[in-house]
Order: sequence, then C-alpha cells, then structure tokens
Amino acid sequence: MKQPIRRHSLNASTLLWVLAFFIAPAAAQVQGQEDVDDPENLLHYSYSTLLGTGWYKVGDRRVAVLEAPFAWRLFDATDESPVGIRLLLPLAIGFNNFSSEDPIPDDSDDISTISFIPGIEFEIPIGEKWLLRPYGQMGFGTDIDSSENATIYSGGLKARYEFTPLTIDQPGITIGSKLVAAGYSPENGNDDELGLAAFGFDVRFPLDWRIGKRWTWAGLSVYGNYYFTEAEFENFVEDSEKVRSEVTVALALGGVPEFELWGITFDRIGLGYKRGDGIRAITLATEFPF
Repeated sequence: MKQPIRRHSLNASTLLWVLAFFIAPAAAQVQGQEDVDDPENLLHYSYSTLLGTGWYKVGDRRVAVLEAPFAWRLFDATDESPVGIRLLLPLAIGFNNFSSEDPIPDDSDDISTISFIPGIEFEIPIGEKWLLRPYGQMGFGTDIDSSENATIYSGGLKARYEFTPLTIDQPGITIGSKLVAAGYSPENGNDDELGLAAFGFDVRFPLDWRIGKRWTWAGLSVYGNYYFTEAEFENFVEDSEKVRSEVTVALALGGVPEFELWGITFDRIGLGYKRGDGIRAITLATEFPF
C-alpha cells in the first residue's frame, strides 16, 4: 500500500534558495543582453526536445518536430523514500521538407533529424505547495541530410508552487519556473551551449463531465522562455533566424487520474500558440512544463 508523500518543513535557507530561483529569469535577461551579439550561440536541431511537438514557422521556412516524451516512474515520494525518481526517455524527430500547401509530412524521406536524450529526474516535495524537480540528460542526435552526429546534454531545475490544488469542487492554480543549461558536441565542428530561463502559470477549471472513471477539467497555461544568449534556429532552416524570447498560450482538456499511452504519461491534451522573435508555432500541449 502506497504511503502518503512526506512534506518537508521549509526552513529559512530553503525558502531563500527557492525565492532566488524564481528571481533568476530576471537575472538571465541581464546576462542575455550582454551575450546577445555572440554569433556562436545557435539553437541547433539537438535542442528539439526543448521545443516539443509542434509546427514551427521560422522566417520563410516551416519545420515540424514530433517528440515522444517517454518516461518511466521508478519511485514515488513516500515516507520511506522522500524523493521520487523518473527515468526520462524522450525521442524527437524533425522534418523540414514541406511547405504551407503540405503542412503534414507523410514521407519518411522528409525526416531530417533524430535525437534521443535519456536522463533522470528527481521529484522533491517541500512543504504542502512546493515541488522541485532537478534533472540531467545525455544522449545523441543525427542530421540525416548532412550525416552529422552530435552528443547532446541537458540539465536544470524546475520548480512549481501550487496556490490552490485542483479538486472536483475548486479550480487549481499553479505557477512554475525553470533554469536549463543544454549543449551539444558534434563530431565535426564546434561545441555549443545554450541557457534558458522560463516562467509561467497554469489555471485548471473542473468540468461536470467524465471520461470513463476520470473527471475532467479545462485549462489555460501561459509561459515564456528567455534565452540567456540570443538563440538562432540552424539546420532546420537555410537562413537562420535569431530568437531571444518566446511566449506560449495553451488551451487543454485534462483528466484525473492522468492518461497513459505507450509509456507516455500526460495529464492533458490541447493546443498552444507560440510567438516570439522571428518564430511562430502551433504546439501540442500535454503538460505544464515545470
């Protein structure tokens, strides 16, 4: 029988640390303005797992990313084990050989990039409302068109604060923030690193509608990404476009308990619209990404 999650007391030092984490996006903006003119900072195809599933318009080109965020929960946080552990197994495929008249790639020849970045994520509940999720990943990617292979790595810390829990009688309100450091090392060429800070909120409203044994909710999420260095989309597009920041607004329908399909666990399904410096996208929303 599963034991209830043990909530740790939040002492002063921990509180200061967490507050500093939520202030970090502002500090990241200062750092980003210092490095913004560095032409070596590129948003490579290796970062496609950061983009997530979606149809992206960058400049005059259209690209698609299909991500399967496979994950396996090894442990839940309980009295015996206060830290939960998840094994991350995300697989991403990129397409770039299609136009606005043919927005859905249907030929395996259109596949341009593949990346697989396994890793591990820890879930650390603090108090009744905080959840910290540090993680690390390392894997590989390949550009099929150029036969380039690269080692890819990513790590960071996510934090969320639950103002009110979602119940069948009341809306749930959550805010989240994260810091990410990622990079890649190609077989031929220069290594590259990318820093990302993000902040967002998630509001979910219970519905008087059931899917089998699940009760449902409708949700709105708004979150923004800010790149420490001015990023550039390369390898997906011929003429690179610089991207410093982007904002996503997503609407979704979710259920309690969560859904699971082929090893992928998700609490919602919906669509998001991403807009930023030189980028437009329609994305698939399957989670609050914090």
